[in-house]
Amino acid sequence: MLGACLIALGMNSCEQNPNAYEVTKGEPVIKYIITTDAAASDSIISEAYTEEVICVVGDNLRSIKKVFFNDREAILSPSFINNHTLIISVPSSLPDDITNKIYFHAENGNIVEHPFKVNAPGPSISGITCEFIPAGQSAVLMGNYFVDNATIPLQVIMPDGQLAQIDKFEQTKITFTVPEGCTEPGQIKVVTAYGEGKSTFWFNDDRNIVVDFDGSHGGNADGGGWRWGADHKHKTADWESVPAIDGDFLFLAGDLDEYGGWNDGGFEFDIWGVNLLSQPKFAAMVANNDLKDLCLKFEAYVPSAHPWGAGGLQFIWMGDETASNAPHSNPAYPRGMWRPWADENPYSTGDQWITVTIPMTEFCYDQKYHKITTLEDVSLLNGLTIFVLEGYDNDIEKGLGKKSSPWIALDNIRIVPIK
Repeated sequence: MLGACLIALGMNSCEQNPNAYEVTKGEPVIKYIITTDAAASDSIISEAYTEEVICVVGDNLRSIKKVFFNDREAILSPSFINNHTLIISVPSSLPDDITNKIYFHAENGNIVEHPFKVNAPGPSISGITCEFIPAGQSAVLMGNYFVDNATIPLQVIMPDGQLAQIDKFEQTKITFTVPEGCTEPGQIKVVTAYGEGKSTFWFNDDRNIVVDFDGSHGGNADGGGWRWGADHKHKTADWESVPAIDGDFLFLAGDLDEYGGWNDGGFEFDIWGVNLLSQPKFAAMVANNDLKDLCLKFEAYVPSAHPWGAGGLQFIWMGDETASNAPHSNPAYPRGMWRPWADENPYSTGDQWITVTIPMTEFCYDQKYHKITTLEDVSLLNGLTIFVLEGYDNDIEKGLGKKSSPWIALDNIRIVPIK
């Protein structure tokens, strides 16, 4: 059946100019629908997934002007329609009104209905604005196939089992309010009429926090070395315009020239002599996972009143190296770098905390953002320097940076699995 359908359509598209397509009089007769999968081409189908291509078989099909699957209009291509066959793709957007019918709008104004169910994958969650959001505040989940249904409503289920209040949603985004008492770490689940999906990230993720600046999540409260936190660690009361996520955070501030400059007094934080690899959670995470399967995550807040225009936020794993500036410019220490101003300058996080992810495979840059060897030496993970420094080569990316006096707040720096 499919072979005949494709041959007929091939003759139609070769012999006629699609631009000269004319709708015939009357209304269509729908006999059945088959799949375009050659392996199952003799099978009549009564359902298909979104974006699946199907073949409608009948008579006078060129009288069709519009086609709706439930309440979603499909795209008609004259090149794929003749009087007896019509090849069409099921719309990708999910319906609001599920009737399990296709509606063929005819030239004469009549609508011919045919029973047909549109299936959709279960919901998928690709990310969240921030993995640490206090109770009562708004969060946004990103993903796909978020849909409500009168029988099985759209649900967001937090790690502790609480249902979150959904404030608004569309197919690829859910805005919800974090419930009271929601402090348990774990995955968020979304349930729809088509199934359920879990986040790969953890909300309130405490699996392996290197430093949280107050010890509240089992991380180090302080660093070590020259810039161990005394000049940079503050509570909300000290910086009223930067609301804390959960206690103390790292506050970096000062002036940077258009090349990123060198302002260690304002923008450096060291974790030297702390022996990270001897700390149980950290050691277990590194021992039980390949580096390529891990990522560095942290929460960041750059206020719109103090945006960021130059200087890469560099994470330099330094091993047991202490009391030395040598690793900052030494390509033997490949580092990860966050430089959002390269895409949006000046940059801010919109006066909210966000979660930033740097895969460990992206620890492959020198201080000027030249790509070098990827970090493979696990022993280097014993010590860390965080430094807003340079971050681009002006000869290559001419004029990219701008002078700025940014505020950059950081919290809950951790290494966890990517998935």
